[in-house]
Amino acid sequence: MPYLTRILSQSQRTIPATTLAEAITPFDAKLDGDIVSNLWTALEVVNSKSEPVVRVLKSGVAPGESGQDEIDEFLAEITSCSPASASSWLQEYLRKVQTIYAFEIYAETTNDWEILNAVRDRIFGMVGGIIQADGEGFTNEDGYHILWQFSDKVSGEWWMAVLHGGKWKKFKMDLADEAHRQAFRAGEVPPGVDIIN
Repeated sequence: MPYLTRILSQSQRTIPATTLAEAITPFDAKLDGDIVSNLWTALEVVNSKSEPVVRVLKSGVAPGESGQDEIDEFLAEITSCSPASASSWLQEYLRKVQTIYAFEIYAETTNDWEILNAVRDRIFGMVGGIIQADGEGFTNEDGYHILWQFSDKVSGEWWMAVLHGGKWKKFKMDLADEAHRQAFRAGEVPPGVDIIN
């Protein structure tokens, strides 16, 4: 099963498939799917060897559309997540999402990841939003991770943010450090980290 990430956007702006094709041209990659329509719902990006890199699925969020079901699942899922301040902020944000761009990721090489990032960055640059990654959680609109949904075995440094007085305090923390985890889950900046302005 592919790794899945999503851009959850409050915009309904149309992104022509040709715009995405332009983003991956430098990597000798191409799009397959309904590339002549601005109303595409699924596109596949393949590398120079015609191997799949990522499948991009676009769905609207309105009653009866598949995107609404995903939003409802996220809303149910995050109510018990921490920090509580991020959960509340996300609930409000998710209720305004208009479009979901899901990325089924098959990338294996460095070049494949560059292709994927070119597509995702182009979409994000045009419609904005927040990012959700299965097994990780959600970001804010600046791309900082704000909700703990990692496994207990996670490690490494990660860019995070907590909400204080209506503003995000941004920092890099050690995901394996228990003191850092506890502080983040409580909505606090972990001890010993530098806040980024």
